[in-house]
Amino acid sequence: MLLDKIKNVNWTPKNVLTGALTLIAMFGLYGWLTSPHSAYLMAAEQYEIAAKSLKTNHKILSSKLLRQEKQLADMQQEFNSSLKDLFSAKDAGQYLQSIQTITQQNGCRVDSLRFLPAKKILQTQQEEEINIDQYRTELSFVGGYVNIVKLISALQNRKEKVWIESLNLHLTDSRTGNLTCDLSIVIHTIQVKELNKDVKANN
Repeated sequence: MLLDKIKNVNWTPKNVLTGALTLIAMFGLYGWLTSPHSAYLMAAEQYEIAAKSLKTNHKILSSKLLRQEKQLADMQQEFNSSLKDLFSAKDAGQYLQSIQTITQQNGCRVDSLRFLPAKKILQTQQEEEINIDQYRTELSFVGGYVNIVKLISALQNRKEKVWIESLNLHLTDSRTGNLTCDLSIVIHTIQVKELNKDVKANN
């Protein structure tokens, strides 16, 4: 029907120009009406994709942070627990000075006793300063097997940790059964002190 009407139109140059302009205007109007909606739909779709991705990433990051917080808490607990194994500087001095006496009290004869210089293990400077030092003692003594076992037990009979890092035995006298024992004893000390903070006086 539309084609019949078009055929019956008197296509003068004026009518052709008018029809062409009308078609151009209609296509332009259609594009103007539909393009913003298409762009809006595309933007909405992209926003939804981005929102889903952001939500997923947030869940992953939250889970990762929770794991890291738990690991940090476990490490802090383990560190705090290990501090109980360390000597104070005062107790370490008393212990090291008592080694010769403890050796003699357990029926052994001291051949040599050497204290090595302290070795820095840890030093932190945050809200408080924590210093952990290692002290190594090399002890050589003679005694019977039973006496040696008693001596090692006595040396380690403390709430703080005493490491026997090395132990070497060799027979000194086959008649008495006495043994020469070379021990390497290691202890650690901790010192904690608050750092002095600069305080500005109010004028």
